[in-house]
This record gives sequence, structure tokens and C-alpha cells, in this order.
Amino acid sequence: MLAVGAPAAAGLVNPLSGLNFSAALPVGIASYGLSNMSGDSGPYQIATNEIVGFAKINKISAYNGTPSQNYSEYGASLQLNTVMKVNALSGRNYTYWLQNVITFNTSNHTYNLVDNVWNMSNVTANLSNQTVFGRGNVTNSTYYAYGPNETVNYTLPVYFIPIIKVELFRGLPIVRMGYAAYGAYQFYDNLTFNISASSAYMLVTPYYNTPVINNQSANSVNFYDSELVFGGGNDGELATFSNTNATLWMGYLANGTLHPFPAVGIFGSDTAEQAEDLASYGKNGNATVAIGEPNYNETIRLSGVPTVLQQLQGTVSRISNSSVRTQPNSAPNGGAGGSPPPSGLSATVIGVVLILMAIFLLNRIARGNNNSMSGPPGR
Repeated sequence: MLAVGAPAAAGLVNPLSGLNFSAALPVGIASYGLSNMSGDSGPYQIATNEIVGFAKINKISAYNGTPSQNYSEYGASLQLNTVMKVNALSGRNYTYWLQNVITFNTSNHTYNLVDNVWNMSNVTANLSNQTVFGRGNVTNSTYYAYGPNETVNYTLPVYFIPIIKVELFRGLPIVRMGYAAYGAYQFYDNLTFNISASSAYMLVTPYYNTPVINNQSANSVNFYDSELVFGGGNDGELATFSNTNATLWMGYLANGTLHPFPAVGIFGSDTAEQAEDLASYGKNGNATVAIGEPNYNETIRLSGVPTVLQQLQGTVSRISNSSVRTQPNSAPNGGAGGSPPPSGLSATVIGVVLILMAIFLLNRIARGNNNSMSGPPGR
């Protein structure tokens, strides 16, 4: 966790202020830096270079009678959303909204991955392929999007363990979008921001609102929060959920150790997709999401770290800095190796993994015959 000072005297944001309690919102868990969603006691502030979500989806069904063009009526999404601050060497500060998303077709039991980036630096801020470049592209100067060209069949339960990492490489902010698979974190997209920066990190704070995203209403309010929430499939859709049950947890890295966000609300605010007939409540240090009437005033206390995340701590895929390009219009080689376990793996990915394992074993045997020791391939 990075040191970020809080204002000496400042009011706190209130995500409940102006909330239309009769309208649907994305539902799950969201950290606003508030220890009590219905009051202003015990604020906390977190700046980190790594945020991880955990979801065990036991059942999921959703429906929207008026889906966006080319999308299924049975779409739903689970989104890990957070806000990145970039402090440029020029003295300017930038704010970006990061999304790492799994989208479901709950009718034919398939899913896809997608990531998005939005510029929240000011009301007129936009994006270009010269500002941010990865494996995807910027649409209408408004947002960046990428999704591996792979639709995966799933069987329940589905485990989705998304991760967002932020770091500086050669003075430029790098964002890595990934998930856990094969006992390690795999990154399917690496994004480079063409900004010479002194620092870049993800921030949760109750002391400030973020600027409004370009093309939003001037009355819209966004927060420096982190969210792991269910909503519609795409393009601000409202999904009505039925027969749905999941366990959620969300944490951040501090001093090399993963910690839970200590107190979270049950609704997201920055994303446009919404969930109807879905509620979230605390249970055994996690959140249980199920069919019901949401209580938006509820505060959930997260605790512990899921066992699978403890086992993943410190692991990394073969994606490394050598795959990051620092020139505009060059796409970093993200590599989408596989799909979240245990939902099934593509034949191509399995083949690549087996080939790499075979090469490693052959090299080890060969070096062993030469009385020398060898370790795993370097990162």
C-alpha cells in the first residue's frame, strides 16, 4: 500500500446521497473508504498497486427483454472496477477508471472476458490510441476496450478471480488485466499509458469525488471506489436475475501481503450496468449474493483471505515486462492463456502449456546430464 495523505479537514463523500432506492443498481461489494455506509464514522483510505477479486458463482440466471444489438437477452456481467491515479512529471494529475469484466450468456452457458478504460480526469477528457495502447482499441475517443477472441463454455460452479495490477515501466504507467488460472495469475491484456509519470496507483478514498466521465450528465457523481459487482451484460443494460447465488470477496496488496477491504457497501456506483432482484449480505467474512431485495444501507465486514488467494500470493504468469511496448500504436503482447478455472480450457492454450512444460523438462534433463542445475524459465 502506498502512502497517500488525507486532507486535514474535509467532508466525506456519501454514496447514499441522492440515491434512488427504487431504481436498480449493480449489486455485490464496493469499497468507498467508509466503515459505515449509513454514517460518516471511521473513514479509511487505500492506495495500492494490486487489487484482486474472488467469486464463486454457484448459480446464475439473468434476463433482459431489450438487449443491445448483437447481444443476448440472457446476458449478465461480473465486474472488478477501480480508479487509477497518475501523477505526471509535468505536474498534471490524471484519473482513469479501470474495468476487468466477465460477461455471461446464462442461456447457453458461455462467457467472455473484456477490459475497459475510461478517462475521468475532467468532464471533457477523452482517450486516443496514442494515449493508451494495449491489445484493444479506443472507440469514439471515449473508452478503450479489449476482449480475447474466445468464448468459453462453463459448468457451475464458476470461479472467477480477477486481478488488476498497476506499475511504472520505463517511466510509463502499465496496467495489467488478468485472472487466476493454472495455479498462477495470467494476464490477457497489458496497457501502456503514454504519460511520463512519477507514480501511478489505484485509490480508494472517501475524501474526494472523481471528475465526471465525458458524455455523462453534469449531475452524475462518481467515486474513488473499488467494486466487484453484478450487472447487465453490456452498454448500461439492466438484467433481472433469478436462481442466482454467489460468494464474493475483494482485497488489495499492502507490503507484499493481500488484505481484505475492511468494510464495503453492497452496490456499485460508477458502472452503468444494473442488477434487479439481487441482494448482497455478509456471511463468514465474505459476501453472499442471492435473489432478494437489496438493503443499500448495509455495510459488510470482509475478513480473512480465501485459501486459493493465499496459494496464489506472489505467483505470476509468464507475461513479463519484456512484452510491454513503450511506443504508441504498439500492442503489448498480453496473452490470454486459458480461462478461469474450473470452467474449461481451450485446446490451443492446453497445447501451449504442454509444449512449454515439455521444453522445460527436456532442458532440465539435458542440463542434468551436464552436471549442472537449472531453474524454471526467467520471468
